[in-house]
Amino acid sequence: MSNKRLTLMVIALIVTLIAAALPASPVTHVAAQTTCGTAPTPRLTVGQSARVVVTDGTGNNLRTSPNTSATIAGVLADGEVFSVIGGPQCVANYWWWEVRRWDGMSGWTAEGEPGDYWVEPWPILDAQLAPGTRPNLPGLLLMFLSGYEGFLTPQAMQVSGVNQTSIGNNIAAGPDNRLVWSPDGTRVAFSDGSDIYVANQFGAANLTNDPTGGNTWPTWSPDGTRIAFTSMRDGNPEIYSMQANGLNPLNLTNNPAYDDYPAWSPDGTRIAFASDRDGDLEIFSMSAADGSGQTQHTADTDDDLNPVWSPDGSKIIFQSDRDGNFE
Repeated sequence: MSNKRLTLMVIALIVTLIAAALPASPVTHVAAQTTCGTAPTPRLTVGQSARVVVTDGTGNNLRTSPNTSATIAGVLADGEVFSVIGGPQCVANYWWWEVRRWDGMSGWTAEGEPGDYWVEPWPILDAQLAPGTRPNLPGLLLMFLSGYEGFLTPQAMQVSGVNQTSIGNNIAAGPDNRLVWSPDGTRVAFSDGSDIYVANQFGAANLTNDPTGGNTWPTWSPDGTRIAFTSMRDGNPEIYSMQANGLNPLNLTNNPAYDDYPAWSPDGTRIAFASDRDGDLEIFSMSAADGSGQTQHTADTDDDLNPVWSPDGSKIIFQSDRDGNFE
């Protein structure tokens, strides 16, 4: 054996021993994140809108979990537009996305199979419109306020214009003058400036029955089980939540400042609100469960109020007079 060959073998042996002694490189999962068996490349993004591709009217199944064996919670109709709130998850050669429908129903739907996307990002220029069928208007319910400023009565009526009836009491100069639909579309919450009511087409129920009054600005949790609202029962405006039947009211803010305008996050974990605890109204958020983790999001010398969450919960839109008038 030549000296040159022996030298090369020794060098190779040293390199092998050094490599074995070094810590192993971390395993990356990039391929697992970008491919899912035979599923086509995902095109959706959490926080955007999407719709079911218009085909033969079959629609897309909405399941309780990302699996073809999971329970079907509903069917997304051809051309139906929805919000993408989670995902994707790769299960059984399908990319699955968690979505929320216009009526608040959420679940998981598959994006498609090789050569055939079942859902698509929306909007799309020159997209085909869904033929669909005319909605069953007589079966749809309309809630509205009727009267004149300072003396409004909640009304219920079928969209076809029949069976109009008054629900609840007059909203005499109520501070919010609004009706707030429950996520399942069967009830509305409103305030008469004193108490919080929930109504359907048959009538209204007083949920607070608070002799001190000042219960306003109701807002539903995404699952429809609780209602957040502003209350004066402690002598100053605080954010409360209660069960949708009015039981177990809970003071979430517990602060001597002015706290108002509660808004539930899309995932149900936090509530945004406005508070003047630093001298003017600013936007805060807190845990929806117990009011912990109160976090200030704006800091200026003007008033910021009326927060509303983006569909993916990553942003908050609000009103502010920092430009000299409310924008």
